[in-house]
Amino acid sequence: MSRVERSGLSLHETEHDADLVALTIEGDGQAFEQLIRRYLQSVRGIVWSIVGETETTQDICQEVFLVAYRSLSTLVDRDRFSSWLCSIARYQAYGFVRTKGRLGIKARFACEPHLIEDVQRLADPAEILDQNERVRGLHLAIRKMRPEYREVVELRFWREMSVKDIAGFLGLPDTTVKWRLYKAREALRALVKELR
Repeated sequence: MSRVERSGLSLHETEHDADLVALTIEGDGQAFEQLIRRYLQSVRGIVWSIVGETETTQDICQEVFLVAYRSLSTLVDRDRFSSWLCSIARYQAYGFVRTKGRLGIKARFACEPHLIEDVQRLADPAEILDQNERVRGLHLAIRKMRPEYREVVELRFWREMSVKDIAGFLGLPDTTVKWRLYKAREALRALVKELR
């Protein structure tokens, strides 16, 4: 009997990954759908920070959740589902990079939705170009960072995760996440200076 059944909670009321994992293993597809909804954005952020291309990121995310579903019964500590899922996401993304090679910077920015929003919001074409160049420069600087720094930057600032959430998701102590964010900021300052 799972913790959800013992407590009398419904599937939608549980906040524990371990309960959802147990229900999924027992054949409850809705439980796994809830895990997907809970972690899709984070997995997408990790994968995108490694491969840097939106369409490929979507494909890899699907593969991540498929691998996770098929391997769920091998998960020893069900309370560490998010860390385990993060490891699968990294492995799949780095596997893609190893086999397909890094995508060019042009491919990375081809489908940036915020560029369309910029055009609609700003009237001056020179201002649009200037802002887009700054964004591209920032993305380029972040892509040049060490992967462990790039990963926490993506999760913290683009996925708006707290330090505690990042630590839990990556399976790291809070202090390690804080240190990586600190080092990432230092590296980013240096890289931005190089781009100017």
